[in-house]
Amino acid sequence: MKRLTTTLALLLISLWVVIPANAAVPQAQLFRDLNPGPSGSDFGSFISLDERLWGFGFTPSAGYEPLSIGPGSSVNIGDTVPGPDSSGGGNGIRFGDVIYFSASDDTHGTELWKFDGVSFDLVEDINPGPNSSYPSGFTILGDHVYFMAETLAAGAELFRVGAGGVDLVADIEPGANGSYPSSLVEMGGHIYFQASNSTVGPELWRTDGTITNLVADLLPGVDGSYPYNLTPVGDTVFMVAYSAANGTELFKTTGVGVSLVSDIEPGGGDSYPGGLTPFGNRVVFYASELAGGSEPWIADGSGATRIADIVPGPEGSNPAYFTEVGGQLVFVAHTEETGPELWSSTGSGASLLSDLIPGEDGSSPYNLVEMDGQLYFLALRPGLGYEPMVLDGQTPKLIRDLLPGPGSSNSSQFTKHGNSIIFAADDGTHGYEPWRLFPDREVKVKLVGKRTGVSRKGFAALKLTCPVSEANGPCSVKVTVTTRKKVKVGKKRKKLVLSKKSMPVLPGRTGTARITFSKSEIALLNRSGAARKVTVTIKASDRAGNRKTTRQKFTLGRPA
Repeated sequence: MKRLTTTLALLLISLWVVIPANAAVPQAQLFRDLNPGPSGSDFGSFISLDERLWGFGFTPSAGYEPLSIGPGSSVNIGDTVPGPDSSGGGNGIRFGDVIYFSASDDTHGTELWKFDGVSFDLVEDINPGPNSSYPSGFTILGDHVYFMAETLAAGAELFRVGAGGVDLVADIEPGANGSYPSSLVEMGGHIYFQASNSTVGPELWRTDGTITNLVADLLPGVDGSYPYNLTPVGDTVFMVAYSAANGTELFKTTGVGVSLVSDIEPGGGDSYPGGLTPFGNRVVFYASELAGGSEPWIADGSGATRIADIVPGPEGSNPAYFTEVGGQLVFVAHTEETGPELWSSTGSGASLLSDLIPGEDGSSPYNLVEMDGQLYFLALRPGLGYEPMVLDGQTPKLIRDLLPGPGSSNSSQFTKHGNSIIFAADDGTHGYEPWRLFPDREVKVKLVGKRTGVSRKGFAALKLTCPVSEANGPCSVKVTVTTRKKVKVGKKRKKLVLSKKSMPVLPGRTGTARITFSKSEIALLNRSGAARKVTVTIKASDRAGNRKTTRQKFTLGRPA
């Protein structure tokens, strides 16, 4: 009861936290079926290059290779290993009009390649021959891309590529052993990274491309402090590291030395911070105390404070997936009352944002991504499985049940591409393929067929479809049936409105507008072929405020 009271108090304290509302739920549609059939292409690692979308995917003819999807139906395949065998490539980065990435072939092993929008080319065989250099950790500084690569002579060291080709930045561990630089980030004209040599263990280093130096030997000797989760915020790089005096805690550097931000678990104990995420000019993260469990924290250069004790006691709320949306912090936290659900904060206090599945099980949101002021994520919905959702104000809304029924589409890798968002999903029909989200700026309703019969009692049925991609349905429809030309009514000739009908049509469904005619109209339809040639006017709208009017020629049968 105490925990429930505390949780409710947190809610009341922070009820004013509101995520800005956006216009409408975006529409989702299959972007490209690269490998037709249920197997799918597993196309992923997306990078947008103007009108083209780059990534790695499988096709039967080329195997798993780098691909580029262009406008229309164009697909470029970088078949680095000719035939159905795969190149086994992976990560990449956009640098100007070029994408640098790692891929392998039988001649060079895994090396540095590039795509310029037209062709896929080997940049350099850094580790000559079939041996691989395994380039990784691509990070941009100035007019170069920095990365780790391995050679027989130097081991794993820091390299860079630019207009002049590839060069070794620094041989931190002379000889073939290598320093294994990792966790590369850019801040203030330098690349910061973890590396080690025979004198110091894994510690924080930095380079400007000319001078490479050890920032601090936080744990003297060969053991090292193992700095990781390097996160630039303004002119500071925050990190998690270990020291003999403080254990594993939050540290920082501004370029000269490394200092403790806060000893959250005092003494030699460890708070094991993680999930470091920039939030304005501060950093948010989770950390654990023996007495308080894992809870959300926030820090600037002068210290750290706990955002909220969501679950008092040693268990903690285990927060994760910190994401800034419109100046607010959104994350997932777990309580006994709600299970894992979305929470929000301004940096002080926290409130439950949405309880999608009431009760202790929760909806377990994950893959939180902010784009254009909206939050996209996956969550479990009863009867639907894990499907993509969007946070509209404080209301999570389903984008689409891509894999109908209780199965999950496993959507992931939300990536901005032009005015769309690309992601990968499996709808059960096409396998794992790229999909796109795009703004819902129109509503479409289609009249099925070109004619329908009329019963003797004056009933007729018009079939209307609302597309499955309509994200803000139902489609609201107003149907008006009018004679196409003037017909004789009494002593006059005029266009006659025969019937009207309003109805909703659900997305992906066909609705039936059951229209009726009066006795005089039935008589007119019996005697006049011209009266049976009509115009059907459809005024459609959706919940996003989109409106569209269409007119279609149609024929009514003689009442029978």
